[in-house]
Amino acid sequence: MPPAANPAVRPLTGFPKIVYYCVNSVVDSGCNRSLDGGITFTRTGGPAYLGFDAAAGGLCGGLHGHLASDSTGRIFVPKGHCGFPWLATSSDGGTTWSRVQVSKQIGVPDVQTAVAVDSADNLYYVWWDDVHHLPYLSVSRDHGQTWSTPLMIAPPGVQEVNFPSITAGDPGHIALTFPGTKSADRDDGARPWDSWVVVSTNALDANPLFVANIGNSATDPVHRGNCTGRCAGMFDFLDVVGSPSDGTVWASAVDTCTAQNNCNTVAATGEATDMRGIAIKEIAGPRLYGTPLGCKSKGHC
Repeated sequence: MPPAANPAVRPLTGFPKIVYYCVNSVVDSGCNRSLDGGITFTRTGGPAYLGFDAAAGGLCGGLHGHLASDSTGRIFVPKGHCGFPWLATSSDGGTTWSRVQVSKQIGVPDVQTAVAVDSADNLYYVWWDDVHHLPYLSVSRDHGQTWSTPLMIAPPGVQEVNFPSITAGDPGHIALTFPGTKSADRDDGARPWDSWVVVSTNALDANPLFVANIGNSATDPVHRGNCTGRCAGMFDFLDVVGSPSDGTVWASAVDTCTAQNNCNTVAATGEATDMRGIAIKEIAGPRLYGTPLGCKSKGHC
């Protein structure tokens, strides 16, 4: 990630960027940094979050989402913290942190939330709510200090999701992925779940447009039953990125409903008896940066 504003935190000669590694320590959420390309690491300073946080509501734990950074070296750690979406920010290489509650109205049922930064340093924060389990998006134009009113962004017909992940490219260009189901019956043991990818090229607008599709075959879901907790073992293997060569969207997913287990996706331990990793590639549609597919230029499609 780019060097921080703190002059005391600079990569060694020959290493243009700082490498960060943030991890749950139960009692807190701490980060380490490397100034030599990942050869050695040292603790950055204070924790991004406290496991017990009286100001946030008590025992919140240390688990958190994936780290992100902007062009100036600010680093951001998202977290479902005591039932609500929070963001920890550091502008000095993790030495000190400030924390902001992204929403006080829309809670989160788990610790996993996600944040992304576009090329103009706008922030996009996603989570799924603790009542209906639908995805919400909030935007910050001031480096995470204040946030827009959360916008529910589930594709039409989707009744529930889990684990939303997000990436960003040009200003307003974002892509998300998550497992989602169109079945509202939580008692259905065969309830099908698909791997969704959602893209917007005007997410900064007051009324943004989102396009979406599933990355698996419509007749071959990636999960059956309920998708609570870690969803039969999908864990943290869900992600989305933009291709550096052409801006197309790529996502990773987990198929817990395979021929090997006959879609008997959950064993006694609560995890699938067999799973397969999936790579999802965009073959047509809007790109995160550059000219949209099938267009001569951004303004001529």
